[in-house]
Amino acid sequence: MRAVVEELVKKNIKSLMVWVLAGNPSINFYEKLGGRQSTTKQIQFGEDYFKAIAICWTDINSFLL
Repeated sequence: MRAVVEELVKKNIKSLMVWVLAGNPSINFYEKLGGRQSTTKQIQFGEDYFKAIAICWTDINSFLL
């Protein structure tokens, strides 16, 4: 994640959002890195629908501290 954030900062990008399927344990990983759950949406894979959660960082410079 740090390498991704470093590249985004070089491109003057200040925020980050990742979508994670509800129930995926990686949500905890992103939250430990300072991400906050923002919104949800339904996504479709084939005939099935799943809940996805947006994990957001409004200021990615906090990663670099």
